[in-house]
Amino acid sequence: MKTITWLKDRASFPVNEALRIVKLSRATWFRWAENGGRKPTPQIHPPKSHYLLEAEKQAIVEFKRAHPEEGYRRLSFMMIDEKIAAVSPASVHRVLQEAGLSSRWTQPAGDAHRKGFIQPTRPHEQWHTDIAYINVAGTHYFFISVLDGFSRSIVHHEVRQGMETRDVEIVVERALEKLPAGSPRPRMISDNGPQYISWDFKAYLRDREVIHSRLMERRTLLDEARERRRQARRNVTIH
Repeated sequence: MKTITWLKDRASFPVNEALRIVKLSRATWFRWAENGGRKPTPQIHPPKSHYLLEAEKQAIVEFKRAHPEEGYRRLSFMMIDEKIAAVSPASVHRVLQEAGLSSRWTQPAGDAHRKGFIQPTRPHEQWHTDIAYINVAGTHYFFISVLDGFSRSIVHHEVRQGMETRDVEIVVERALEKLPAGSPRPRMISDNGPQYISWDFKAYLRDREVIHSRLMERRTLLDEARERRRQARRNVTIH
């Protein structure tokens, strides 16, 4: 570096030519010129009072391994309650990420989160109900059906002129009448349509001792049920 500087100042020798001769990049030359050719000093980050101790990090990792189904937020408050570590949820998430144990949300019990849904094991354990439109000569009708989740067979269906809560209750009631004697009440599964979230429908199912579960409209759980209903609609003959 001193040689190149001497050639530049005393002999007006071009710096670029000197760098080419000594095979030194321009970036390296200007970096050296800026700090006077001294070896760069590595940055030192002194520990601060709010930094987590290694013992605290290890406690977080061990607590996560003892509770693998819990998310990082719940873990944070559980550790505070059990007086293991007083750490913010963000710090817990960061430590778990570094340890490869990160999970943002609490996982459901068992292995349901792997399968996506716990499938029925017998007929009439779960029923699916839905409403679809049918256009007949420019007139809209409503195909309301109840489908068995185990056999994928339609328990009962009707083509009605209305799609109010009362229409759904009538179809469900006639499906319940077909339930084999002595069979337990099925669990009713539907989307979040206004008929299914109404207080009247809730009261009706409560009177019939039927448990109701609502799913999002685009959940894959209802894909097979909807496909079976589409097949049934194609087989319906309207006179």
